[in-house]
Amino acid sequence: MFETEDRTIYKVIINKEEQYSIYLAERENPLGWTDVGKTGTKDECEAYIKEVWTDMRPLSLRKKMEEAARERAAIDYVPGPGAPVRRTTEEVELEAALMAGREAQRRLKGK
Repeated sequence: MFETEDRTIYKVIINKEEQYSIYLAERENPLGWTDVGKTGTKDECEAYIKEVWTDMRPLSLRKKMEEAARERAAIDYVPGPGAPVRRTTEEVELEAALMAGREAQRRLKGK
C-alpha cells in the first residue's frame, strides 16, 4: 500500500487560558477559541505551537503563582527593625530547640 501525503490544512487556535491547539482550517472555531494567524500542515502547526507555547500552565494558574510569589517577597522583605521576617520551618525549629536548651540551663543553675 502507498501512503498518501496528508494535505489537510490546519490552523492554530488559542483560548483565554493561553492554551494552544490545532483545528481544521475550514471549520469555525470552537466556542472560546481564537485564531492566532498561523495555518499550514499538521506538522507545521505543531512546530509553531512547540515554538511559542513555552509554559504549559494555564494563564489563571500562572497569575496565581505570580501573586503568591509577590506576597512571599513582600513578607521576606525587611524594611527596618521590628518588621516581620518569614522564616523556614527549620529556622523556627532550631530557635525552639535553642530556647528549650537555654531554659534547661537556667533550671540547672537554679538548683
